[in-house]
Amino acid sequence: KLWNADELCRVDWIVSILILTVLFFTCVHSDVKLTGNRSFLMYKHFTDFYQASYEQSGGYWANYLPSTFIAYAIWNLPLYLTGHAPEAILTNSFVNLMWYKLLPVIIYFITAQLIYHIGKEMGFGEKKSLLCKFAFLVFPMGVFSQFIFSQYDIFTVFFMVLGLYFYVRGGLWKFALSFGVAATFKYHALLFFLVLLVLRGKKIRNLIKYAVVMVVPLMIEVLP
Repeated sequence: KLWNADELCRVDWIVSILILTVLFFTCVHSDVKLTGNRSFLMYKHFTDFYQASYEQSGGYWANYLPSTFIAYAIWNLPLYLTGHAPEAILTNSFVNLMWYKLLPVIIYFITAQLIYHIGKEMGFGEKKSLLCKFAFLVFPMGVFSQFIFSQYDIFTVFFMVLGLYFYVRGGLWKFALSFGVAATFKYHALLFFLVLLVLRGKKIRNLIKYAVVMVVPLMIEVLP
């Protein structure tokens, strides 16, 4: 019996989920371990986090703005309350590592759902919007970054895609604010913001207005 398109689609989903699950439990890069372990310092050293991180690691500064570490500190609260806080920055715990990986994976799937909604807003229809969502989930570079290399660039991507969602809906204030938050995770969000802003209009007053909104989250973290 030949499968129809809907049946093939269901099989693709099942096979993809199985592959991603295997990759989740078998591949991990040490970067997420260092960041996840560092975040526990936020509980007792919120105001002097970077100095405490420098001392804990023996002379290596934490190289992200607070957003990444705050996100992990909130996410890691169950580990902290159940006595799974790492003893040192290089502490290697399978339970902790899987927990650290789970947060960006959840954000990865939420971002895919946002892409589906963007497709709907742009008039792609149900099937094409679902195809966009599926293409994002199984895109090789995304799978490598998320499930093999174990990175959290998805934090930046999520807020950029959220900003794009507001952009296509005409909510430029929310668009600017979302990209501002995205830039607190990784700075390259600024480049995408500037291009999209100029594409929307060339009035200097509007460019300045939305640029200021975008910069606010960055200034809240950078200036202190």
